[in-house]
Amino acid sequence: MKRVLVGILVGTSIFALSGCGSNKAADIASRYEAALEEAAFDEASYYDSGDFAYEEAASADMPANAGGGEVNAETVGESASSRKLIATVTVEAQATDFEESAAKVKDKVAQLGGYIEYESCGENYGEYTIRIPSKNLDAFLEKVEEYSNVTYHSTSVEDVTLTYVDIEARISALRVEQKRLEEFLAAAETVEDMITIEDRLTNVRYELQSYESQKRTYDNKIDYSTVHLNLRAVSTYTAPSKGTIGERIKFGLKENFMEFGEKMGDFLVAVATTLPIIITLLIPIGIIFCVIFFPVNAAVKKREAKRKAENEAKKAE
Repeated sequence: MKRVLVGILVGTSIFALSGCGSNKAADIASRYEAALEEAAFDEASYYDSGDFAYEEAASADMPANAGGGEVNAETVGESASSRKLIATVTVEAQATDFEESAAKVKDKVAQLGGYIEYESCGENYGEYTIRIPSKNLDAFLEKVEEYSNVTYHSTSVEDVTLTYVDIEARISALRVEQKRLEEFLAAAETVEDMITIEDRLTNVRYELQSYESQKRTYDNKIDYSTVHLNLRAVSTYTAPSKGTIGERIKFGLKENFMEFGEKMGDFLVAVATTLPIIITLLIPIGIIFCVIFFPVNAAVKKREAKRKAENEAKKAE
């Protein structure tokens, strides 16, 4: 509102000075001021118009956990008609078959009318920024849980209703001002009037484009929820931190058996890969042992036999 009032004062002063007191300049300035007052009135009354129930939007209750936690797409969709909400979801998930899970996720994104805004993949991991139509957010998250093991999930919703309505109101006022300026430019009779009007018209058009660009950005963020998905390849899923005792016991037993099987497999692989080395080392060791042990053993036995014979001879005497 202040911007429009300043525009009125500046525009009126410029027209009055450029006309040098002429009746034509005064008439144009008067009509310009009246037009801007009409635009200002439209801007103020827009908040209470039937096109966008501003009071209803501003006073509507936010979801209990709008600042974070489990806010689903259904809640966002129900509020979208009266309020403008931007949903952002962060998901960390595990997959035993990374390539298959990643392919299924990408297919589901396309099926639901979304697109991948950012992707960074390695051999066993993938980081994605996914844009999903807000109405299909729940369906997509359910499929992610089906294709993988979700270990972390958070959702935040930002209410931009007030900012969005203000932008729409400013666009409406600027369009009215632009239309009036174009009419005045067509009726201008002096070069000074034309230059002044064209200068103001350029500024109005620039402001209008800026606000329209902001509105398009908000529309995209509102219509398409953002999902930050981190997918990692694992051999076994991480045990759930929550759940019934039976579910946790079942998952624990399954995980322990799988871990035991992996350990046994690792042991057999280690034996199979090291056995040739062990055999290779044992052969020279065996040869050395035979070369040293048998002569020594024979000498010891010979000395013992001689000693025994001497003892028996002494006893016979």
